[in-house]
Amino acid sequence: MKRNPLSAFPITIFSVAAQAEEGSAWDLRFSVGTAPGISKDATTNATTSSGAADPNDNTTNNLSSTYGIDIQAGARWRREYPGGFGIVVGPDLFFRSVGGTFNQAVVGLGSFTTTETLTAFGVRLVGGPTFSLPVGVRIEVTPFIEGGGATLKEAATIGGNNVSFTSNIGSYFGYGITAGAFYSFNRHFGLGAQVGYQGFTAQVKSSAGSSGNVTWDNATDTLTGSGFIGNVSAIWSF
Repeated sequence: MKRNPLSAFPITIFSVAAQAEEGSAWDLRFSVGTAPGISKDATTNATTSSGAADPNDNTTNNLSSTYGIDIQAGARWRREYPGGFGIVVGPDLFFRSVGGTFNQAVVGLGSFTTTETLTAFGVRLVGGPTFSLPVGVRIEVTPFIEGGGATLKEAATIGGNNVSFTSNIGSYFGYGITAGAFYSFNRHFGLGAQVGYQGFTAQVKSSAGSSGNVTWDNATDTLTGSGFIGNVSAIWSF
């Protein structure tokens, strides 16, 4: 019986595409997206400028979190196996700035709104499974952990005066998971998008100070937050 050569055409295309994806490769990535803000600020170890304990300033405030910018730059090593399955691992450098607000009242100063801005930077480590489709699309699911430094800026308008101060550099720890899809336009260049979930904890110390008739204590702030994340990425493979 005569064989129709067109009947094998789709199978041949799939086989060639799958084989082309096998092996290992590196890529560089630059991503811009959003990250969740501060949801809670617990202040402890409060002391006045003279060093006296001030237990009245040890408070916990729940904030209305404000999403902020999240920038990442890093590299990935990928290993592809037959059938399109594989793994991806790599580091990122990250920088993000997120915030939150809460209302408070102080005797003699009245009621006011405090705005907090957390700036964090450090290293993120990712790793997880991938699956490549024969149309230039790759799916990645990547849990991650991250660590680095952070500062906290607090600002408020109190009695007509604009008051703000910034903490010393403290510690930052984050965790989460993302799922993303990436499209390769050619052998080197691609674009992608990721969505996921992230949580974080930061701890910073602030020094006592004053501005006009407003004073603040030495204190340790532990900041936490969590929520959905998303970003877009540009990729250069080699």
